[in-house]
This record gives sequence, C-alpha cells and structure tokens, in this order.
Amino acid sequence: MMSGIRGYKELLIWVEQQLGKTVKYNSLMVFCRNQFGTKIKVARKSHIKKDDKAVEAFKKTLVISVKQP
Repeated sequence: MMSGIRGYKELLIWVEQQLGKTVKYNSLMVFCRNQFGTKIKVARKSHIKKDDKAVEAFKKTLVISVKQP
C-alpha cells in the first residue's frame, strides 16, 4: 500500500512508470508549483551560535493568541 508521493523525485518516477513519459525534473517541479501550489518542504538549519536562553525568553513573552493554534 502506497502512503503517497513524498517528493518530486518520487512523482517523476511515478509519471515515468504510469504514463510512460519522460519528463525533465525542473519542468515537473514548475508545473506542480504553478498548477497545485506545491513547495519543497525542507527544514531550516539552526544557527550554531544561537542562544538557547534568548529563545526561551522569547517564547515566554509571546502573546497567548500566537502560541495556541
């Protein structure tokens, strides 16, 4: 059972297998972005000099409506 396509590479392989078409990666990515509003989901790196105490202080001073979804 397939859990869904997790990236453009998997989508590219699926298109080639199911439709028998060869499509360039960039063309597929631009098409999906324009037609479906997809984005590449990549976590941002954390800065190595980030101050953990400053982060905690910032979180404590957030407005309650921002903290809760």
